[in-house]
Amino acid sequence: EGMHSEIIRCTANWKRSGQRRDTVLLMEDGARPGMRGLGVARVRLFFSFRYRRKIYQCALVDHFKRVGTRPDPATGMWRVALHTIGNGRFQSVQSLDTVLRAVSWPQRGGT
Repeated sequence: EGMHSEIIRCTANWKRSGQRRDTVLLMEDGARPGMRGLGVARVRLFFSFRYRRKIYQCALVDHFKRVGTRPDPATGMWRVALHTIGNGRFQSVQSLDTVLRAVSWPQRGGT
């Protein structure tokens, strides 16, 4: 429906009030409808690298997992929780090609 752009922020000091790590939706399985085919992640770092003369733009992300098997009946929205493995966060490197869009929700300091 025309040109569209979004800003995804990932910084250690946002307006002198602490870090800001925006949340994004990732394309995981195009065959599954709606949120069932998407992943939720928080961006920790943007970076790029060159391999065989091609530049790859990537993000290091913390993954979230869905809570429950369907959206919350009161809000109609999916609930998510930080996905952990052992004592750490489940992180991965994602190509920016897999980022569908930014997600807006209240940011809590230091996470």
